[in-house]
Amino acid sequence: MRGIICLVILAISGLDALTVTQSPVDTGVLLGENVTLYCSVTNIGAGETVIWKKSTKHSIRLLFSVFRELLRPLYYVLYPLCALLLGLDAITVTRTPVNTGVLIGENATLYCTVTNIGPGESLIWKKTPLVIGLDGSSTNTAKYAIIGQYNVVVMNAQIADEGQFECEAGGNQYSIMLSVGDVPTGLSIYWGANLNTPIMNAANNLTCQSTNSRPPATFKWYKGTTDVTSQALTLNGTVNSNGYGDSYSYLEVTPTSSNSGDVYRCEASVPGRDNALNETMTLSGGAADVAHSLTMMAAAILGSFVLSSYAH
Repeated sequence: MRGIICLVILAISGLDALTVTQSPVDTGVLLGENVTLYCSVTNIGAGETVIWKKSTKHSIRLLFSVFRELLRPLYYVLYPLCALLLGLDAITVTRTPVNTGVLIGENATLYCTVTNIGPGESLIWKKTPLVIGLDGSSTNTAKYAIIGQYNVVVMNAQIADEGQFECEAGGNQYSIMLSVGDVPTGLSIYWGANLNTPIMNAANNLTCQSTNSRPPATFKWYKGTTDVTSQALTLNGTVNSNGYGDSYSYLEVTPTSSNSGDVYRCEASVPGRDNALNETMTLSGGAADVAHSLTMMAAAILGSFVLSSYAH
């Protein structure tokens, strides 16, 4: 008896039910011309039909559809239990989707790999809210390709492709964000306050600047082979309507005579390309320390005053 109940619920609420991919909309037509009313569907199961009527009356088929939609959430809860009870191998997701980045113009593969697809079971891909793939078929072969079991490839990624995708399989729903990046046009590393060399024995801002990337680049800092990113402060400049902008990262460094020769490396990354650009700075002694600099400045001023007095 429990098996029969499971079969009824799965048959009514299952994901293999007829799916409308293009809903009807109110349409106008000139007198004497033809008009097309759209109600595009996929995944028509056994015993399911599409009926067109010029009518305002509701039918029992509509009530059945409403009943089926009310039961559909039960599918996600009961399917694994029913599959176990009936001795079925439920569809299994072996590689779940993860947020993915891609460079403009390149292809991105979104993974939702499955096994054990049984009769009447399907894997549905959406670019929220539109259906873009059903099992091995793509609704737009110029943009999306379905490969393997059943991963989607977004081809020639553009800014408009950025957004949320969904994979529905075996009573599970997964969301994934696709981010589209573009590498910086330039990267520079320098000492703050326009210094050519740092001031010894004092705090200096070692600055890394990324120019015109999408989105503004993120940074990693290394001192030799040690990751010191957590010690840095990163800020973004103005971002334009297409998501492009500059970014800046500041690492506080206090040079001393003992760390001359230390190498600092800055790496800039965007979605789809880690370490898109990098620059290095090597400590080479730098300017004298602050106290010594002030002493030398005072001596120079005094010397100039003495010479001036002697000349007079």
